[in-house]
Amino acid sequence: MDRMPLLVLFAIACLLPTTTLRAQDGAAPATQAPSAALFDTLAARYGVGGNDQVADTPAYKARIIELARALPPNDAVRNARLDAYRCITFLDGPDASLTRAETGLAGRPAQREPLVRMEYLMCKAYALYNQGHQTEYIVPINEVLRLANGERHPRLRSGALMLRSFHESDQGRYAQALITLHEALALDPKREAPNAALRTEIMIANTYIELGLNERAIVVLRAIEKNARAMGKSAPLDMVLERLGLAEEQAGRLDAALANYRQAAELNRLGGGRTTPMPP
Repeated sequence: MDRMPLLVLFAIACLLPTTTLRAQDGAAPATQAPSAALFDTLAARYGVGGNDQVADTPAYKARIIELARALPPNDAVRNARLDAYRCITFLDGPDASLTRAETGLAGRPAQREPLVRMEYLMCKAYALYNQGHQTEYIVPINEVLRLANGERHPRLRSGALMLRSFHESDQGRYAQALITLHEALALDPKREAPNAALRTEIMIANTYIELGLNERAIVVLRAIEKNARAMGKSAPLDMVLERLGLAEEQAGRLDAALANYRQAAELNRLGGGRTTPMPP
């Protein structure tokens, strides 16, 4: 199956960090010190599954420094969460990220706090996927799905569901992949991230294409295109047009396919398409 870049999918996915490990996403306890509150605010924006996932390498490095400057002293849990964010950015490649994830999973914060453990598990899953381990990555994903509650951890659970849908598609279980993707889509209203819903819908349309249901995919993609254009540059319009091109091509409408492919290419040339880098 033609894959979208994983960090783009990670924008759909993963965990929005919580302000305490037992609080719902975004719930800030009144007893936090100012530095802890600042760290949590930044983590909600930048961290594992945060709201603002569109970034390039310099932006990731800047965000790591911002989080490090806001890190409260001697805070082992938040320090581990910063380490998990370093892990998921893939700045040193999937091999280094896998090592970091496994080291983090063996550490005390991950052993004691389920949220820290889930963040490292997501990094491990993405690293295994990027290394080409097409069966092994499902093991940490299944553990995340066992631990992640859809109400408290919608981003984390949604991200794990997306990777499970990859696994199901790779096995040719497209009908099951659609069920999994619709479960992920149902979590999107809780995530307060409009792009996430669009990208999940793109994956649903892509699965229709895999099933040969090109006309159905085109209907879905046209609706997504309308929403993406309304959202402007922040939306993954190039992905929509690329998938429309594929669906039209498979349906035998080559002129329409060519027009969509050209629009997607032009968006990328002008810098209006995907900006999130694909991990090595």
